[in-house]
Amino acid sequence: MKIAYLGPEGSYSQEAAQGYTKKKNLSVCTFVPCSGFSEVIQKVETGQTELGVLPVENSTYGAVATAMDLLLHLDLSTVIDEYVLDIHNNFLGTTKDAQKIQYVYSHEQAIEQCYRFFEKHYPHIEFIRCPSTTQACILAQKGGEQYGAVAGKRAAHLYGLHILHESIQDNAFNQTRFQIISQKAPSPSGNDKTSIVFSTHADTNSGSLFDILKALAEQQINLTRIESRPAKSAVGNYIFYIDFIGHQQDITWKKAYEQMKPNLNWIKIIGSYPIFQK
Repeated sequence: MKIAYLGPEGSYSQEAAQGYTKKKNLSVCTFVPCSGFSEVIQKVETGQTELGVLPVENSTYGAVATAMDLLLHLDLSTVIDEYVLDIHNNFLGTTKDAQKIQYVYSHEQAIEQCYRFFEKHYPHIEFIRCPSTTQACILAQKGGEQYGAVAGKRAAHLYGLHILHESIQDNAFNQTRFQIISQKAPSPSGNDKTSIVFSTHADTNSGSLFDILKALAEQQINLTRIESRPAKSAVGNYIFYIDFIGHQQDITWKKAYEQMKPNLNWIKIIGSYPIFQK
């Protein structure tokens, strides 16, 4: 089985992919690094890999907006599972003297997760955003003593960087939720979550979002997340992402959907999948 993830090797996405396959007892897996989230999706959509792993939200910094936006464009694939990874960010460098470091590379999520640490201890440091935490390690290694990175311990060992400070994330309970995509949708497990995204008639029907939430509430459907994203059509136009407890085959969801229809421009079910349990 092949699994696509945001690389290079040593990224948190790879840790999540490896953790997921171990939890599911999937043997003989090949992990395929990708240069971006869109490539992860493309690998699954074209059948080059059976699975893809995408981070969608962090307990400190919130939504991984780029990945969320791309999930909207799933065609042949769907979200089939989720995995939650504890994130321990570390301050890394080619030198053991942290004061020599003037610039720090990392993914924007990792930078935001550690912002207060650097503001307190190294306010002079300038951040440089890059596609992944492992890419940050590669760039820091090439840059020399003035450059550092924020990444995991495995990445530090892989790319020969010193760990100057461990677990520098501002939130001690720093976790990232990953969604697993595949072309093969699972059957209901009895303990599922469903992710949907939709657009409302907000421009013509006042209260359309309220009516949609009311329809879900009347069927006693419990929401675990609601998030708005720009519709990319005009300022003030939004689409909405919702996660709820239950499966798209549940009668309660089907009843709620019928009530929601008059208030929807469009809706997409991103997937129904088992709720993560450690």
